[in-house]
Amino acid sequence: MISVIYHGRTRVITAVAGIILIVFALINVCCTSGDSIAGTGSQSGNGRILGVAYTSDSTPAANAVVRVRLQNYTAAKALQKSSNAWRDLRTDASGKFSVDSLDTGKYFVEINDENAHAVLFACTLSRHDSLADLQKGVLQPTGTISGTFINEVDTVAMHVQICGLERSGVRDLSTGGFIINDVPAGTFTVRVQAISSSYKSIDIPEVEVRSGAAASVGTIDYLSLSMWQYSKRLYFNTTASGVQVSGMVNDFPVLLRLNENNFEFSSAKPNGSDLLLTKSDGTAIPFEIEHWDVQKKNAAVWFKADTLTGGDSSRYVMMYWGNPQAVTMPDYKNVFDTTAHFAGVWHLNDTGMVSTDATVNGNNGTNSGCTSSDGLIGTSRRFTDATFIKIPGVFNNPINLTLSAWVASDTTTGQEVISLGDAILIRLDEHINSAGTAGSYHSDSLDELSSFSITGSGVTLAKSGWRYVVYTHNSSTHTQALYIDGIQVAVTNFTAPIYYNGVGKDTYLGIHGNGKTIFNFVGHLDEVRVQNAVMSADWVRLCYENQKASDALLQFR
Repeated sequence: MISVIYHGRTRVITAVAGIILIVFALINVCCTSGDSIAGTGSQSGNGRILGVAYTSDSTPAANAVVRVRLQNYTAAKALQKSSNAWRDLRTDASGKFSVDSLDTGKYFVEINDENAHAVLFACTLSRHDSLADLQKGVLQPTGTISGTFINEVDTVAMHVQICGLERSGVRDLSTGGFIINDVPAGTFTVRVQAISSSYKSIDIPEVEVRSGAAASVGTIDYLSLSMWQYSKRLYFNTTASGVQVSGMVNDFPVLLRLNENNFEFSSAKPNGSDLLLTKSDGTAIPFEIEHWDVQKKNAAVWFKADTLTGGDSSRYVMMYWGNPQAVTMPDYKNVFDTTAHFAGVWHLNDTGMVSTDATVNGNNGTNSGCTSSDGLIGTSRRFTDATFIKIPGVFNNPINLTLSAWVASDTTTGQEVISLGDAILIRLDEHINSAGTAGSYHSDSLDELSSFSITGSGVTLAKSGWRYVVYTHNSSTHTQALYIDGIQVAVTNFTAPIYYNGVGKDTYLGIHGNGKTIFNFVGHLDEVRVQNAVMSADWVRLCYENQKASDALLQFR
């Protein structure tokens, strides 16, 4: 709980511990003339604000408290309490008020009946003789803001303040929680300041309070926010406006794309080594920086989301950066965790002979002639006729699995994307039986043509840009499925098991898995994966929508 000094009275409130920059904009009124001036203003003059307030039944709000404050005012800052920068008064019998001799600046005007009803105005006095006529305001039930501190500075007192209002409080050390009552409807910022020079104040922006409703900022990681200069919330959107999925997906590797529109690269270390990702409760999240280019102002970062729930847009993770002393240690081996059944993941962002497996399994590949090129996610590998990547073994002969890859084909002939020794594979634009892009597996030891069970889409992808192809094989339900760009395009129900005997012993990207030369891939491959389980349609859709150039899953706030 928090004890808050409010108009000469002590009230108990629970305050949101974190930074909440209160931008109250219930009614936004501009001055009659002049341009806006940011900040507190430096001129003393004849600025004037006037208005009138009514109750909800249209009677004048007589004798209501009127508080005029600069928008960056905080109640704990005595130095801001100059007579020309703030005022306290009351409305007359007609609900009217007028304030004269105000400095230039941006102001909040709160009218409060001291009975849990209020209205908030925002206005700018842009010249020392300007006038802001706020017209009519109607008092509405007030709301609350609440939150909880995590990773607290246990022995240091912390003040919670709403910028632009006469509200301040102290965190309750016994509970770590707080609530601020009697807050007018609007969009706010709250500031948290530790009473110690070792920590900086923090602001949390755009906390919306609706009339008569409770708003929560959730948990606030004050230590991280105070040590890192910058932070941002990354929300997962699994509703119809984002990536619409219905079920629950666990241990999902999320791709975070940074660019000049959502990230200021000059505010972070040149290699991103001060980046920190946490859950909303402050727990550090495993992440991997695949690509970081300060000159081109783009980056690709993978992090693990332990749970994504369909139809939700409220869950988020925190991203911090801007700490010169920080050297965060990416935990990439746990991003593509074996709990999500990853047998191998190849970003194909290497430039030498080795194609590194991003999992703990260490299934690194050997590059034979493939060159590095711009990819969909950072860099990719370009394959020309007879170039390939060899990965030793076939992952212990899995009977349930998911193969996936981003492909950009440059030719119209059938091409191997990935082949586990020719026992199970993805092939583009297969001309045999007009299969098109297909997944297939060796189902017995008969002659090769009759022994392949093909799940064909009939769709050709040659020269159509980056496309996402996924093939799943479920030996329990005898179901095979092919997906293109997150959509299931073919399903088969072959009952024969995968036949690993008498075929190739290694896995190949870009060529046939058992020595044939008629299926050489020409084009680019990126983000190739093998999972020894059948991943759901929701998983596949999330991968496509998150990894494509215009990510639909993450929202920056």
